[in-house]
Amino acid sequence: LLSFDESTLAYLTEENNQLYVIFDESKPQKIRSDIVQYRLSIDGKRLFYTNENMDLYVFAKDSGEEKIASKVVNFQESEGGTRLLISTDDGELYIRDLEKTENVHLHADSHDYGGFQVDDSGHYSYLADYQGDIGELYSLSSENEPVRVASDVLDYEMKEDSYIYLNGNQQLLMKQMEDQKSDLIAEGVVDFFILNDDIYY
Repeated sequence: LLSFDESTLAYLTEENNQLYVIFDESKPQKIRSDIVQYRLSIDGKRLFYTNENMDLYVFAKDSGEEKIASKVVNFQESEGGTRLLISTDDGELYIRDLEKTENVHLHADSHDYGGFQVDDSGHYSYLADYQGDIGELYSLSSENEPVRVASDVLDYEMKEDSYIYLNGNQQLLMKQMEDQKSDLIAEGVVDFFILNDDIYY
């Protein structure tokens, strides 16, 4: 596994699923055995991994290893590389600012999540409470409280101060972050993407 900037390499060996990391073409560092999943941060400075006991660790280039959560089934780094979203086997969701030492509880009874995004202003959002492929769209307030943005969401993108989302009725909608109602963009939509601030569907 090579980091996005190609500065760091991480790999597993067949013997005991032993994890190694190489920072900046240095010698391989032996990290830990019995690894189930692992990922490198976007900047290549951190290595995240879980073991067979479902413990989540981060190994930083400058500070070494730290255990950050237990009973972890999935984890996802934010697009900007500043936060980590953590899902546990009892359906709890947590978020962790990677410059801090505490996990903040986000959501209960959510056994799946996706679409974790953070914009340039630090607003972050995610999908949870799935029924099949459809979930509820949440944002996190400044008080670290989840706020429901929209229901029956298949996919979404953040665009400046708006959410563009596709619902289960194939409607493409836009909702300003501070508004209560959504505006319909188009119907009969099966997919969409944003490129250079333009919406294509």
